[in-house]
Amino acid sequence: MTSRAAASSDGRPGVALRWPPPPVDGDGPVRKVVRPCPSRSRSPRPACCSCAHSAARSQIAAAFPEELADDRVRVHSAGPEPGERVNPLVGQAMAEVDIDLTGRTPRQLTEHTVAASDIVVTASGADACATLPGQRH
Repeated sequence: MTSRAAASSDGRPGVALRWPPPPVDGDGPVRKVVRPCPSRSRSPRPACCSCAHSAARSQIAAAFPEELADDRVRVHSAGPEPGERVNPLVGQAMAEVDIDLTGRTPRQLTEHTVAASDIVVTASGADACATLPGQRH
């Protein structure tokens, strides 16, 4: 194990660094130190992605944050005129990046969905999507 003192930009001594870090619970050296995110202790943040039919763009826009945010966000995909199903080409494209859209269905965009969301993302130029008020657009 090595130990060295880090100096600040003005030359004052800093914190002593140890590498590798000490073992956690006796299971060997730590390779990555992960601090818990404060938002993980709370319920997931609600968001809404909207496009005209909730069958393509909003499905893509909703899938990425859900996949990458480790349950810190809950994203609804909705549209003012929902289609019957998610566009199959969108499902194929998302499968190429290992995101499964099986079981997703287009849903109706409502004022309640928008009001319950911390953020609303509009993914089309549809006039009906842009006129619903939200906290941020």
